[in-house]
Amino acid sequence: MTDDSITFREYIESIIKSLDDKLISQWAAHDKVHNHLDESRKLAVTEINRRLDEMNNFREQVTDERANFVDKETYQVKMDDLIRRMDKFENWRSNLEGKMWMLGAVITGLTVIINLVIKLLFK
Repeated sequence: MTDDSITFREYIESIIKSLDDKLISQWAAHDKVHNHLDESRKLAVTEINRRLDEMNNFREQVTDERANFVDKETYQVKMDDLIRRMDKFENWRSNLEGKMWMLGAVITGLTVIINLVIKLLFK
């Protein structure tokens, strides 16, 4: 044998070592992928929890605001009562204005009659 030659045993061992190194590097890559997937999953869980918290806060805000609003039936009852009261007030005001016009007409008429009586009596 020459110096460049290797035994069959050395040849098989080199192939096994090569395959073993390849397998180790593949497992390292596989572990790396799993670690990245695990990190991604943890990040996704954190993000989903943050979004769910925001949604819960929004739901609480909407519920709180909803308590400040009046339902349609209550609004309609109150609005009908307000309209009825405004109509009553407008009728009272119109009646009062009519009375004032009548009082002004009577005073004007009495003034004219008194002036005529005074002119007729003192003429």
